[in-house]
Amino acid sequence: MVNANGYDSTLDRLADGESNVDDVGLRMAPLDVPRLEGQCDLNVEITRSATGMTMVFRYDTDLFDEATVARLVATYLRLLEVAVAEPSTKVGRAPLMDDAERARVLALGAS
Repeated sequence: MVNANGYDSTLDRLADGESNVDDVGLRMAPLDVPRLEGQCDLNVEITRSATGMTMVFRYDTDLFDEATVARLVATYLRLLEVAVAEPSTKVGRAPLMDDAERARVLALGAS
């Protein structure tokens, strides 16, 4: 819901450059955090714009291969689809694998 100032959230106001925002008794301000390569083994950056969302997955290639990260991305997108289609679904009840992925994972345990 958009408020009288045209904003729909405190985060939007901060993202638009307001230096201090008071909301629900809290004063919030943006904080610049330097990006350090190699800081994390897996990093997901999500940004929102007027036209949609952008997700950037950065990962240590010594620990993860592209196929593993692609499965992680697919799982995350599946979770988002459930959240949009059925917002009352508890996260623990959301199906994170399709039938093909479930069969693949179960086959790993059968060996």
